[in-house]
Amino acid sequence: MKFSFRKHAHNTYRFTRFLVITIVGTTVLLLGVALIFLPGPAFIFIPLGLGILGLEFPWAKRLYKKIRDKIKAKYPPQHKEDNLEIAPKHKAKPSTDDLGS
Repeated sequence: MKFSFRKHAHNTYRFTRFLVITIVGTTVLLLGVALIFLPGPAFIFIPLGLGILGLEFPWAKRLYKKIRDKIKAKYPPQHKEDNLEIAPKHKAKPSTDDLGS
């Protein structure tokens, strides 16, 4: 069996990424849970931790989306500029005046 450096390096990268995301996400999530009982912004750290964990774990991504949807339903955007769902679907075409003819 031949040793493949690319395959080994790719597996090492994926494992390192998984490990870093798991440690950082769990730490942020646990800090958020602790801030429920301590003075601090738990409502920021818990979704942030779930968002980080959601990069690797489907259960965390589902829970994050569920919380995000509940927050959006309870606190809808007040202005059009605040609504991130509204975005142009395409770039504007240059007019014939901009072509220099």
